[in-house]
Amino acid sequence: MNAPVEPLMTAEEFATQNRDNLELVRGRMQPTHPTGGRVGFICANVCFEFANAIEHSRTWVACSNDTFVLTGRDPDSVRGGDLVIWRRDAIPKPMPDLILTPPEIVVEVRGPLDSIAEMLCKATEYVTAGVKVVLVLDPDHKTAGLFSADQLPRRFGPSDALTLPDVLPGFSVEVKKFFE
Repeated sequence: MNAPVEPLMTAEEFATQNRDNLELVRGRMQPTHPTGGRVGFICANVCFEFANAIEHSRTWVACSNDTFVLTGRDPDSVRGGDLVIWRRDAIPKPMPDLILTPPEIVVEVRGPLDSIAEMLCKATEYVTAGVKVVLVLDPDHKTAGLFSADQLPRRFGPSDALTLPDVLPGFSVEVKKFFE
């Protein structure tokens, strides 16, 4: 006798659940890998560097700590970005837990148990969902990968200046600052 098949969960249902360390992938809750101090430190640096670029502008809203990003429908997928930046006018008021509009920027920091292949798939999923720019930081190599729909992925070394002129004009940071 076959086991009953559990129905797929929607993004809206997922957003109302207790979902610490979970993402929704093709309608199924999937645990994420624990990260630890190093990733938390890098995430704090990421927030600091981006906050410096957007603090005086009322154009942007930045959210951190695995903020929900809707990446697919039928079946639904919801990922948790380390830093997610939307245009302020794209956010409904009051701000819901699940924002249906794709953000402009998502930053993901590779954790100790995350494979490069997993990070590439996740970055592609974000871009396919309409995210303009995805930045993946690799603490082991102190590098950054930049993904967008209109060009091949780019890799930046520790001493390279990372800029986002098409999305966040004026933003510039030396990649190693994320890791120091």
